[in-house]
Amino acid sequence: MATTDTQSTLNPTMTELEAVEPGGGDHRLFLNHLASVKVSVGESATQMSAVEFTAPRGFGPPLHAHLEEDEIMYVLDGEMRVDLGEESRVVTKGAVVSLPHGTPTSSRCSVTRPGS
Repeated sequence: MATTDTQSTLNPTMTELEAVEPGGGDHRLFLNHLASVKVSVGESATQMSAVEFTAPRGFGPPLHAHLEEDEIMYVLDGEMRVDLGEESRVVTKGAVVSLPHGTPTSSRCSVTRPGS
């Protein structure tokens, strides 16, 4: 019976230290606001990505659903309204939000000053 090495494709692991300094990353415009890609899927053995958004009050993506990837948000400053299916919640600075794939979601910054 032949065996194959499936460990690297089924459960990939990171092999080196990765760090992106404050202000670093690949800066792009997303819906006319700054999105700094800190880690992109193509750079990660685990297919993870991290993106920092700097946006004014009212910013947020339209209702959408991720087909394969779960989403985690970390609120750096201010507050944000998060909608998942029929549930809504307002979260504030320091909150971590976990959103499962396959369910319609949207979010809106509800801070009072631009850039927060």
